[in-house]
Amino acid sequence: MAGFFVSYLNIHNLITLKTKNMGPNILVIGCGDIGYPLAAKLSEGYIGQVYVTRQDVSKGFGELVNICTCGYDNKAFVKLVDTVILAVRPSQIEGVLKEIGPLLKDKLLISIAACKKIEFIKNIVGNEVRIVRAMPNIAVAVRQSMTLISFEQKMSDSDREIVEYLFSRVGKIGIIHEEKMNEGTIFTGSMPAIIVYLYKLHGEYPPFEIPKEAVQYYDLVRKILKEIILEHGFEKQIFSQVHMGLFKLMRVHKKSFDGVIHDVATPGGCTEAILKGMKEDQGFGVMITDSFNDYEKLFKDMIHYAINIGIQRLENM
Repeated sequence: MAGFFVSYLNIHNLITLKTKNMGPNILVIGCGDIGYPLAAKLSEGYIGQVYVTRQDVSKGFGELVNICTCGYDNKAFVKLVDTVILAVRPSQIEGVLKEIGPLLKDKLLISIAACKKIEFIKNIVGNEVRIVRAMPNIAVAVRQSMTLISFEQKMSDSDREIVEYLFSRVGKIGIIHEEKMNEGTIFTGSMPAIIVYLYKLHGEYPPFEIPKEAVQYYDLVRKILKEIILEHGFEKQIFSQVHMGLFKLMRVHKKSFDGVIHDVATPGGCTEAILKGMKEDQGFGVMITDSFNDYEKLFKDMIHYAINIGIQRLENM
């Protein structure tokens, strides 16, 4: 099966407003580590209107109030838009869908909630809603996300163009079958935290002051992660885009390794499960203090095992 899914994974270049005259009105429901920067970047120079809602009325919208129309009434805002992006946690999605479901007829719904399948969503909102799943990562904040997208089978070309256009505005995209989305979630959404956690095992060094032995270790980590992604049937360009976006984000927003992990590893999620698996495996510490290149295969097996824990977490959520 390795490599089977490579044939239909399609990495797209950034599409700009100059080449696409498209601008459906959009509602982003959710204002967390993905929803907030996604709404912010989509609204910049955008032809249509971008609305944003959040559930917690005790929290505000920060700088979004200057560039988006913000509020707390999901139903009122759904009525105003053509496309809804659901950027809430998996534990919240059912409640939100039941709230807005009757208003979604003939609208395009894009869910970026991990592990919740199109069939699950349709069972709540009905078959008349056009549904897409997407998995961006935190690099949307610097327009360098790697977003994987899964369309339902009968999606029209115009809907596909809208979805591809929107997420191409915040990085690069790949199209995959939904059955691969749990793995894709790990390799795009979780991967920034996995990378920095593994790097941090050797040490967190100031830019341009990384010692030679750390450079060798970082190279080994990248090599192993690329191999794992390929073995799961995804293109290695996915890792390259995630890595580039991660370090642009860290440079522009001055994020530490711990800051990245905090933003990505939500409580009870797949990333948290992966990192916990690594922390509990004492072999990781041995690898770093010893000659890690001598244990490359074992090191890879340990990383792969932790990643599989995350995939299993998604399948059980």
